[in-house]
Amino acid sequence: MLQILIFLFAAIGGILRFWLSLHVHVLGVPVATLLVNLLGTFCLPIWNERLQTSAPLQVKLKEAVGVGFFGALTTFSSMSLDTYLLVLRGANLQAVIYLLLTIFGGISLTFLGTRIGINKKKSRRLIDEPSLVGWGGSWRRCTSAP
Repeated sequence: MLQILIFLFAAIGGILRFWLSLHVHVLGVPVATLLVNLLGTFCLPIWNERLQTSAPLQVKLKEAVGVGFFGALTTFSSMSLDTYLLVLRGANLQAVIYLLLTIFGGISLTFLGTRIGINKKKSRRLIDEPSLVGWGGSWRRCTSAP
């Protein structure tokens, strides 16, 4: 059942990424890949923090959306290829800016998304419940930071 859910959510995430890559262009910079990577790094921690439960169906949904949708939506390989193509075109400054925005923007949005998810959880009085962090089979238990 979980594999089917991951497959379905991955199809949605992959199609959304493909659609954005066809329709979002700014001055020859691969903005669609940057957009989906930053969106994913912001939304995944919110999703992770908001869906704290031990109910089997909700755990499966959390994993399916996290691994399937966000895994297919975000893409390291496309970011790497886009950077390489910018360098080949001689757009070295654009390539560096693109990498810096992707890396530092992604890390910053991950922290922001986590804080938002934790604050939403606090408002629901669930802050004492441990979080699951990590994806792709590397699950570990930890207590969320205040």
